[in-house]
Amino acid sequence: MVDVDTALKASAYSGKKRSKEDASKERVSKTLEPFDPAAAFEKEKADAWSMWLVISLAAAFALFQRYVILPSMDGPARSIWLLPLSIAFLLPSIHRLIIPSRFSELYTGGNWFRAGMLFLFTWLAASVAMINPPMGDIASPEVPEGLGIAANDDVSAVDMTDDGLILSVADDTPEIILGFSVRDNWRLDDVHLNATIQRFNDEEIVLADWDLDSIEASAASTQYELVSNWSTPGEPSSKVDDLGLAFELEGLEAGIHTVSIRLTEDGDPWENTWSKVYTLNVQIQ
Repeated sequence: MVDVDTALKASAYSGKKRSKEDASKERVSKTLEPFDPAAAFEKEKADAWSMWLVISLAAAFALFQRYVILPSMDGPARSIWLLPLSIAFLLPSIHRLIIPSRFSELYTGGNWFRAGMLFLFTWLAASVAMINPPMGDIASPEVPEGLGIAANDDVSAVDMTDDGLILSVADDTPEIILGFSVRDNWRLDDVHLNATIQRFNDEEIVLADWDLDSIEASAASTQYELVSNWSTPGEPSSKVDDLGLAFELEGLEAGIHTVSIRLTEDGDPWENTWSKVYTLNVQIQ
């Protein structure tokens, strides 16, 4: 049995609970906002104006940077990236100056984010296309595989180190043929090679100081082709387009010798250079 007072309190409590739940349900609107075709069409036109403005601006800036700014520089610098980033932050102001006000007033924060991303990626794609062959060349030639030693009876073992080779030879007057290859992302004809060896307790000898399209380079390449086997793991030239070169090192006595290689290329828009110093540690068994 439930008394009258308890029943009245329970009825009042449940009534309050239902009223709160009903009020929360009434606050959630399940109706869709009416679609305005005219406003949507205007927004689409505003987005199209923004897209073509950003693409044109990015392409024009990439052309200006490639043919005006980069030729005046000696090499890569931080300003190459800072300039387009600065322009990306100025896009809202540029939109308001160029695009009619009835369109520019429709832009929101999402439009500025998309415009900035579109500008940066368009500029990057255009710039990469214009600084690589055939429109440009900023990549330096290189010696990709390091030094190699032709296998013969005078050289019993060759060990590689971080900065060169350790040669174990049979006597103090070994016949040693040094080889290496040159690689570039474009033509090798305009690459200049300077290679020297500083002999242990002796004078410096110039191995090469000529362009790779010269007669001397052709002779060194022919000598490289005559080598049937190399003592190092794999021959110095590992790709078909690499140019292999070989040099005879006469009377190389025991000791640590230094080989310096420098490659210079008249690239576009600036000069491309690569250099490295190797060591030849000759040890008599």
